[in-house]
Amino acid sequence: MPTKSPISVVDLALNIISRVTRTIAQFVDEHLNHGELKEPHDTNVSANAGNYGSENQTDIPKTISVSELNQFSSVVNEYKTSNQEYGRRDKWRFRLEVIGFFLVVLGAILAGINIWILRRGLTVTEKAADAASTSANIAADTLRESQRTWLKISHTIAQPLRFNVTAYAGPVAQSVIYDTIENVGTSVALDVVSWEDIIPLDPDEGTHAAERRLNEWCDANGRPARATGLAIFPKDRLVNQSTIGPTMQAVNEAATHSTIRPGMVGFAFVGCVAYRSPVDGPDTQLHQTRFIYMLGAQLPNGAFQPHVPPAGVASGLALNIIRTTAD
Repeated sequence: MPTKSPISVVDLALNIISRVTRTIAQFVDEHLNHGELKEPHDTNVSANAGNYGSENQTDIPKTISVSELNQFSSVVNEYKTSNQEYGRRDKWRFRLEVIGFFLVVLGAILAGINIWILRRGLTVTEKAADAASTSANIAADTLRESQRTWLKISHTIAQPLRFNVTAYAGPVAQSVIYDTIENVGTSVALDVVSWEDIIPLDPDEGTHAAERRLNEWCDANGRPARATGLAIFPKDRLVNQSTIGPTMQAVNEAATHSTIRPGMVGFAFVGCVAYRSPVDGPDTQLHQTRFIYMLGAQLPNGAFQPHVPPAGVASGLALNIIRTTAD
């Protein structure tokens, strides 16, 4: 019975490799089947290598040449070299991807900072523009106010209030007032118009009815001028005469409903002057000087008595100022 040759290191390595990967064994078998490998005449491998192991182990070739082992070794080395090359490439690819990711993040951060700087710059620019516009408006307003027209008005009772004066619409209470309108501004006053009237006081001695009538006329005539009025130059004065007064029907009703002194009546003197300044635009509201006075007698003790009987002549009445405004 033949004895088995001792197992060489090469045989053991081939046995292990053939068990790990069938692909390498098939590669060797394919080359053997095509007759590319020849049996060696002088090898270090035992001729009885095929008898190694059990008789059922037919996958391991019986004889392996040195050239075949060298070819196999070169394939293995090439495979290892290729794996190492791919490993290096994968490492560099990963590094480049990480670097690219951080560059993208950095670019996004820089873009955000740039947007923030731009927005802040726009905000600063807008604030500067607003400040410049405000300064320009203030300067324009200051110039306009320094060069505009200002009118003031003063009054003198030329004839006392007389009751039951005959008029075309029925009897009236009538008085004559002199008005002095003076231009105290630095430019000419244009489109000057004025209005005034005497209105009975409220039953509780208030001036609500008189103020309501004042606002009606002055508000209606405070719009931009549609017609040409008078012109008053700086430091000049204009004196007007007004004949004014309520109807006797309104006077008697006020005396009847008076809760302070029944049967007696008091009066308010109201009016305004509207005008335009040359520095104003064509659509600017007219400037106005409004006034409210109360008619009454000055008593010896210093008190002011506004009530009079609605008959004859109310002599001794004076004007007591309540309020005057100018815009």
